[in-house]
Amino acid sequence: MMSMHKIRALNALCLRQMQTAKEQLTVKDDTIIVWSPTMVELLTLIPPSLSSLVIMQNKIFPLLQPAAGFKQSPPSSLRDAMKHIDTYNLPRPVKQKTLSYWQHGGLAIRQYRDIAEHHYYLLARSYYQFTPVEKVLIYLPDDPNQKNHAKYTLDKKIDAIPNVV
Repeated sequence: MMSMHKIRALNALCLRQMQTAKEQLTVKDDTIIVWSPTMVELLTLIPPSLSSLVIMQNKIFPLLQPAAGFKQSPPSSLRDAMKHIDTYNLPRPVKQKTLSYWQHGGLAIRQYRDIAEHHYYLLARSYYQFTPVEKVLIYLPDDPNQKNHAKYTLDKKIDAIPNVV
């Protein structure tokens, strides 16, 4: 997907820009808040990438229908399919892979997309980490079920970039 490629490229550009800027900084912390035009562009690509991933999720069962031969109409979303996955008589390996994907990231992608789409701006802060590894950090809320912006926290430090790309 093109936006994921661009996220990687902008992340790399942010790292290069910080290499130049850090020579002029006296930094006492491992991590600092960073804001730049490149970072803003990077931040604006993450919510639409989450939406694209959800669209792809929602295509799984319509694509499986001819091969799996389930008789009912495919569900409109993977979230709906997961509620009744046993009714589709999927081959065991397909069912296990689908469940594993959903439990190990697919559901969270969907929940973060829902937050960004319906509740609040998902990505409020961006950071540059100096140690132990230099990298750009953009944190997702700890609980993707928390719909109240005033109550969300970033204590778990869930990095958006590896979760999206």
